[in-house]
Amino acid sequence: MNISSDIKSKYKDLLFDEDSHTYTHKQHNLTPVSNVVHTFVEKFDTEGISERFALKHNKNQNSVKKDWADNAQRACDFGTKVHNFGEKYATLRYFKQGNHNSLIPSSGQEKAVIKYWNELPKHIIPVVLELQMYSVTFGYAGTADILLYNTTTKKFIIADYKTNKDIFKNFANNTMLAPFDNMLDMPYNHYQLQLSLYQILLEEQGYEVEANVLIWLLPNGNYQQYKTKNFTNILKEQLQNKLEKKEIIVLEGSGY
Repeated sequence: MNISSDIKSKYKDLLFDEDSHTYTHKQHNLTPVSNVVHTFVEKFDTEGISERFALKHNKNQNSVKKDWADNAQRACDFGTKVHNFGEKYATLRYFKQGNHNSLIPSSGQEKAVIKYWNELPKHIIPVVLELQMYSVTFGYAGTADILLYNTTTKKFIIADYKTNKDIFKNFANNTMLAPFDNMLDMPYNHYQLQLSLYQILLEEQGYEVEANVLIWLLPNGNYQQYKTKNFTNILKEQLQNKLEKKEIIVLEGSGY
């Protein structure tokens, strides 16, 4: 059995419904990684903030909320499109040996995807794309965009594409919730936790992860790559506490 098949076999009992973005294992719902991350983030006060914004800019509050929701949906749809392009490009290039050069990028972010794969060192190879993982112990699941294998160190690298306009956007120096209250509440820090949660899932199955990498795809066709901090020890303590308290994270919204 090769590395890719071996890894996929570990999670063969996981079911994923794309429409509702729900994960199940033997008919038991599992919490998406995004919901775990959101337990360390202050809930956005849509009503209060939209009301103040509407008054300040002389706008209708419902229109403001609709504009925000529409913008969020457009960003989500665009991110999905770029992710799909990245998966198809890498699949053709590495797994199906198809003509990946026939894929024409339609945005700078898709050009950045091609640039990323062109610049990937030869000793680092993709082994699984869109890897769906879960933990029965902690009751959560998630999907990593890319799992890479370092043929020199014999260890794995978890990588995820991001298409945000600004991954370091923060409002009024707000921080995350304990035990991460020393970190600014911004997408980059959310993603650091996200990748560490993926790492826990992979390491539970005995695989060694040497790095987690965030690939920020930019409109100009370039990308920025960040090796994120390892928060697995703190997160496992928090997950264990939730397990002991029999706390359940309600399934809502889409996951990462």
